[in-house]
Amino acid sequence: MKIKKIIIIIIFLFILTGCTSTVNLEITDNIVHEQIIIDDQVTPKSSFREYQPVYYKDNVADTEPDIKEDKKEYYKKEIIDNKINYSYAFRINDYNESNAMKSVFSSSAIVFSEATGITELYTSSDGVYVFDIYPNLTKLEVNITTELEVEENNADSVSGNTYTWVFTPNNNKKNIYLRMRNYIYKRIHVNEDKNDNKTDDNNKSNNNNDSNTNKYSGNSNIKADIKYKEKASKEEKQKENLNYLVIALLLLFAFLIIIFLIGKISIKKNR
Repeated sequence: MKIKKIIIIIIFLFILTGCTSTVNLEITDNIVHEQIIIDDQVTPKSSFREYQPVYYKDNVADTEPDIKEDKKEYYKKEIIDNKINYSYAFRINDYNESNAMKSVFSSSAIVFSEATGITELYTSSDGVYVFDIYPNLTKLEVNITTELEVEENNADSVSGNTYTWVFTPNNNKKNIYLRMRNYIYKRIHVNEDKNDNKTDDNNKSNNNNDSNTNKYSGNSNIKADIKYKEKASKEEKQKENLNYLVIALLLLFAFLIIIFLIGKISIKKNR
């Protein structure tokens, strides 16, 4: 009976022969497309699992037998250019349970804030610990591609809208950080603009098109972003004015107390 290798993490299914691995992430406003490429030209392709769970809680402790179980999600496995490829599309809120991220980094998270419309992806600063488990692993490359507005990042290199981090045994103690503006809020504001300028019938047509394509023109995005920032600025000014009012009231109260005390002292002296 053929014995398959024990798998702790999904992206390094190889014999220790000096393999490399690449993780490609494509992040949209609500989806994370994950692709894992394993370049191992020595290990037989049949040694890689057909059914690798996408969620960490379903991770396989013993690879025998390699069968599909009910109520579990699995990566799509393909052989492309003689390399093993695993891929899956996560809903953005589910990506925190990704088998790859939780298995490679000691801690990682993707966080979306409804209050700010910001999406952040980050990992622990101690790098990846798989080099300790697999001494012959020579490189792990993480590429994140997004059309979202990237406000901050610490990538090793940037090419267009792709941000790249490279981990090696000698260059490992670092983290991934990417801060993006989520399109959900821009889309909401775009719809508000449409409601202001078009009839209800046109709105219905536009909303249907939006739901089918999930694409918006650059001008609409710019207008939406300006509107979002203007709203935030207005709220900040209101808070600032409220703070000034509170300070003024406190100063007035202090002034009245001082006047009262001076008057009291003056009365005592006159007696």
